[in-house]
Amino acid sequence: MIKATHLFHAKAMSDSLIRRMIPPFLQIMILQLLANFTNNSYAPLSVFIKGTFQINSVELGFITSSVFLGSLLAANIGGIMVDRLGSMTALKICFFLLSLGSLVAFSAQTYIVVVVGYIIIGFGYGIVTPATNSAIINAYYPRHAVPMGIKQAGVPVGAALSALVLPIIAIRYSLKDAFLAMVALAFLIALIIRKSGPMPRQEKARSQFNRTFLKALKNRNLVMISIVAIFLSLGQQSIFTYFVVFLKFRGYEVFFSELMLAVMLAGAVAGRVVWPVLSQYVFHMSQRVVLLVIVVLSGIMLILVPLEASEWYFASVGSFFLGFSAVAWNSTYVTIISEEAPRESVGVYSGAALSIMYLGVIVGTPLYGYIIDSLTYTAMWRTAGTLLLLVSVVLLAYELRSRRSPVEQSTR
Repeated sequence: MIKATHLFHAKAMSDSLIRRMIPPFLQIMILQLLANFTNNSYAPLSVFIKGTFQINSVELGFITSSVFLGSLLAANIGGIMVDRLGSMTALKICFFLLSLGSLVAFSAQTYIVVVVGYIIIGFGYGIVTPATNSAIINAYYPRHAVPMGIKQAGVPVGAALSALVLPIIAIRYSLKDAFLAMVALAFLIALIIRKSGPMPRQEKARSQFNRTFLKALKNRNLVMISIVAIFLSLGQQSIFTYFVVFLKFRGYEVFFSELMLAVMLAGAVAGRVVWPVLSQYVFHMSQRVVLLVIVVLSGIMLILVPLEASEWYFASVGSFFLGFSAVAWNSTYVTIISEEAPRESVGVYSGAALSIMYLGVIVGTPLYGYIIDSLTYTAMWRTAGTLLLLVSVVLLAYELRSRRSPVEQSTR
């Protein structure tokens, strides 16, 4: 009994020491990174999935859609889970689900089973954003913009690591071995994560959740920004799904194509840190103005993708700035939706906003695949970019109208 008590106190002291040595935003960023390593695996493995299961571009797009379908199913559940169980317990559940989804993909003999595996992976990852948003807001509000940006930098860092590690495993061994590595990593993290402390008892949690969720959907700013995010996410997912395959189609080796994906994700890491800093020190915390700038740059960079692929040096520079704009928007987006929410309801508001965004992505990515199969890759990139430029006009009009009518837009 005494020995068990000593072990308990030793573990508590060790956890306390780790928390003091590693700031909360870095701990949360690392968990975001590790979760996205698995969630974003479809991007570097797209070439191998397409070759192994002999699928077309539309079917490859459904792999991406399956991830977002899972995330959509989890968005609302994840929100209430975070607000009721705590961020760390929710993240622990998330990593168990990521491991289970990877195990299903590992066992797949057909394309459909891979889709099911990625639905489960998406479901697990759907818990991550509400959990990490809530953790950052609770730890750093009101000076949360930069920590939120650093936290979101974990998304492209995790994706970059998967782009570097998983193709090597798939080339050296097999696609199944890459899935097996994902199983092992996610399961290990699930075991390591500590549970949240006791949460305040909530009476009538379901009815309170429903009221909060409906209140979030009535928030005009939240809905507008989430509609804009549909097209930003479509652009981002078109990159993740088709960029490596497109470069291979243009005659580049698989290794170079995967390397350009990593360069693009390095640009995304830089962007997710730089944009929040600019919002705080240049744009005076006007997050919607920052998002407007990102939307315009993203549209231009997507239209220029075919030109960037014409020479290896254009591809190198273009990939970085493509990531800096079209993949780095998420840190600004999650900051906006977290600011719109009451502090005690960040998880639910995040779930509501993500639900709107995911609906568009589920349909859009296979549609972009259809454009590739029916027309060309160039037509797809131009469509994605043009849509973003059109959306930027809508966002600009909304921002100008909001400034002319200083009536409270949100409904908190």
